[in-house]
Amino acid sequence: MVVPILGSVLLILIAGLNPKRNPVLVRCFVYGSTVGLLWLIAIQLFAPLALSFPDAATSRVAKFGTERIKASEASLGQYVFVIEGSSPTSRAVDGDLLESQLRAAGIAASVIQIALDGANHVERLQILRQFVQGLGATEVERLKQARVILCREVEFNYDRDPFNKVESNAFTDRTLSYINVQNLPEIVRWFGLNSSWKGLIRKRGLIGSLAAMETFNLFRVGYLERIENGSSLPPQNGFLPRETRAEDFNPSGPLPVSISVDSSKSELKLFRSTVPWVAARDAEYASLFEKMGATQFFFSVTTWHGSMTRYNAWLAQSTKPRYFFNGDTEALRQSLADPRLWADELHLRPAGARIYTLAFANYFIDAIRHHQI
Repeated sequence: MVVPILGSVLLILIAGLNPKRNPVLVRCFVYGSTVGLLWLIAIQLFAPLALSFPDAATSRVAKFGTERIKASEASLGQYVFVIEGSSPTSRAVDGDLLESQLRAAGIAASVIQIALDGANHVERLQILRQFVQGLGATEVERLKQARVILCREVEFNYDRDPFNKVESNAFTDRTLSYINVQNLPEIVRWFGLNSSWKGLIRKRGLIGSLAAMETFNLFRVGYLERIENGSSLPPQNGFLPRETRAEDFNPSGPLPVSISVDSSKSELKLFRSTVPWVAARDAEYASLFEKMGATQFFFSVTTWHGSMTRYNAWLAQSTKPRYFFNGDTEALRQSLADPRLWADELHLRPAGARIYTLAFANYFIDAIRHHQI
């Protein structure tokens, strides 16, 4: 895609030059452009982008998912749950426990958890893309024979800003692994849908970082060194329990069971601003799993943050996703009220993760038995 676009731009520039006035300039420009275009074509052919960052977290999490499917010699079951998300999910959802609970209830299911701490939506797009691309024809066919449920984390801070943490982590291997040419169409589209004209000025630092990193990846800077020294880290499990409690997490009491879900006008305006780009994101995530006929399912993780709780309630009521597990129901909040179950305001400790996962499993068991999924 990139090469045709660059070629078209070069042709337009060449057409704008006057060969009668500057024949030498035109020849130099044509020769230089041709060499540059050939160089870019060679890079795309002989330096695959997929191999650029073999030890990046995105690659390791995606590899964990694909290897889990490939390693399963038995049937994947009637249902395959692919769970994506950020740190709330990687701390709260125990994929192995979820799978065992489903199977104990007589539901033949497999759970593939490819969540990653701190992953914004562009990074999660990269993880899902690498996961799907890592599947062979045999694995795709096995998934087609099952009911694939793509479980999507809902988290206000990431839904509000699809580029969360990009600028602050610019030019790290992790960020460079997903700010690349392959994801450029989605990056441009999401940025446009998530920004106003005033926002372009406010986000000029982000624009500069995105442009610089895209150029870095386009020309494969440091490619050979990473290839030679990479592939040394193992695949990364999407469930990473957090044992310790944050030092600055000292609530004065238990998690509030009942919390007001009434939002101010300014907060509602902020919630509604997410709708255009989130709709585009959902469509693009779905297209990755189109061959498998995946069903998108949304879920939120219990939180101490009032704004996130209100966003979850607003999402459930206004957009009405067909499948949505709200982690902020009174019953679940009551079960997770003890502060000792929490590492901080967003993340559960292992005992809390068990409670949340069991509630998650019971939701699926009930929905499947009543033919709602």
